Amino acid sequence: MQWQKEQFREIINQIRSFRDTYFDVLRPLTNMTSSSTLRRMAVSSTDPATVTATASAAAMAGSSEIQVIQSATAARAQTAPVSLGSALGARLSLTDSLATVSARLRNGPLVFDAVSGLFTVNINGTMISFLQNESLGTAISRINNSAAGIHVGYSSFSDTFTFTAKATGVQNITVDDGGRFFAAISLKSGTGLETIGTAGRDAQFRINGFAGSNAANSFTVDGISYNIARRIEAIDNAPPVIVSVSLDSEAVFKNIQSFVEDYNKLITTIGGELNEERFSTFLPLTVAQKKQMSEQERETWQEKAQSGLLRREPALENMLREMRTALNQAVGEVHLSDIGIEFSRNFRDNGMLVL
Repeated sequence: MQWQKEQFREIINQIRSFRDTYFDVLRPLTNMTSSSTLRRMAVSSTDPATVTATASAAAMAGSSEIQVIQSATAARAQTAPVSLGSALGARLSLTDSLATVSARLRNGPLVFDAVSGLFTVNINGTMISFLQNESLGTAISRINNSAAGIHVGYSSFSDTFTFTAKATGVQNITVDDGGRFFAAISLKSGTGLETIGTAGRDAQFRINGFAGSNAANSFTVDGISYNIARRIEAIDNAPPVIVSVSLDSEAVFKNIQSFVEDYNKLITTIGGELNEERFSTFLPLTVAQKKQMSEQERETWQEKAQSGLLRREPALENMLREMRTALNQAVGEVHLSDIGIEFSRNFRDNGMLVL
């Protein structure tokens, strides 16, 4: 019967939703098999404008002192104004073709291959070719989407190109200039591979007196994930920041309480379906029968007809038993009784959990 299938499908969806919320490894904050659920850590920083932090279940409660010597930066190069004209209207536009760009560059022109109409650049070992009839905006997008690992931008206001590495840390931007592009924007003077701009640098810091470094401004030490929130130079002599970690017992209790409430709601729903009274004489109405009834009469009849369709359904009874058995066993490495959850001793509660 269609109604029975729909009711069974609804129960299955509720079970699946419960499982996905409390037993999905991709949801560590609610996954009851995850230590993150049962050992949620609260973190505070005395200077969150300088350092923020989060902590996993592996972190130890207590305080740590972190002093940032310098933040990590990305390699960067910026040109001087590149156009022949100084007026805004005489500067480059992202819609200009590369042939037009070539004619407008102060130190141009670009060199296009006589046969293919291409010029090619090498950026960080990645070869990128451009056609003279494609726009400057398209050429910039091709660089930004390439494996070169840099982001290029052009400002018509300042008439400058900026090249910035996508990752921070000790590295350079290296270029080789087959089409004179970098020479034309005054970032390269010789031939062959050259380094342009300023190199990136690693973050340097001390945690509880021990020196460390990292290519990025976010890093994890002993279960605590630190993030350097602002640019810091060595000459700033930034003061230490205290990061405090403690067990967030309130959040842990809320997780456990939500689990118990949702489980009890689920088995109450299942138990209700298994024990709902069946009215076998109330069959689905025919079209003719519906016409002879008022709207209220039709609704009442349909409620009776749909009642008890899952009464003592073996597959549903088996699901309920398996759920109880699973929760009687250890959840991950923890038994429910270890965190204050027990089964109700009142048989009328149908196996509900209590805190």
